[in-house]
Amino acid sequence: MNQKSLFLAVALTALLVIGGVFWIIQQRPMAVKQPVVQTPAREELTPAKTDEVETVKDLIDGEYTFTPIDTSDWKTYRNDEFRYQLRFPRSIENTDQQSFIDHSGKYISFYIIPYERLREKTLNDILEDDLFDSTLTPFINSGNIEVSLRTKLVNGVDVVLVDYLFGKEPKNHDMEAWSEGSIRKEIFFQCGSDTCTIMTIADQFSQEKQLLFYTILSTLQTMNNFLQPFPHPI
Repeated sequence: MNQKSLFLAVALTALLVIGGVFWIIQQRPMAVKQPVVQTPAREELTPAKTDEVETVKDLIDGEYTFTPIDTSDWKTYRNDEFRYQLRFPRSIENTDQQSFIDHSGKYISFYIIPYERLREKTLNDILEDDLFDSTLTPFINSGNIEVSLRTKLVNGVDVVLVDYLFGKEPKNHDMEAWSEGSIRKEIFFQCGSDTCTIMTIADQFSQEKQLLFYTILSTLQTMNNFLQPFPHPI
């Protein structure tokens, strides 16, 4: 075999090998490139932002014009057991330590209660549902009572405000009857090692009474958050 023939044979063999390899590659199924899915980092749950109360208007429900209440001659109530104090008008009677009753109807009556179900619990230990009165749950679920919840910071004290708006009373229930349009307000705050609530309810919760109630709340201080020396009750 001459040199030219040998070169052609080698070239033909190389072409056959390359073609065979190419054919085998074409017959293999093509791998599908899978998209890279990045798992997002788990977002840590953070407490709801608490708004700082600078004026009583920060606590008011809705917008309206009002004249601030002069509290200079108010009485001071101090509770050493639950480590808090607040101020209230002289016309309101402090009847049994934690009951503040207005018999004139001009102001508003309220109570400060360390619920047994909240004893030895801090505000941070309590779930949102624990704040709601369980006896009202059926009426909340059925739409007879609307509930709203807000968080505020009053004089360095974290408070949770829960409002109940009573709608039409359902028939055939064994609870105490209520009037449509009644409002119940509960203010939860840390009192020593417990959680206390300031509670009030009114058939006609006028804007003036609302202003008074929130002005009383604006004077709340706890043992660890006093902005001035802790005076004894007047």
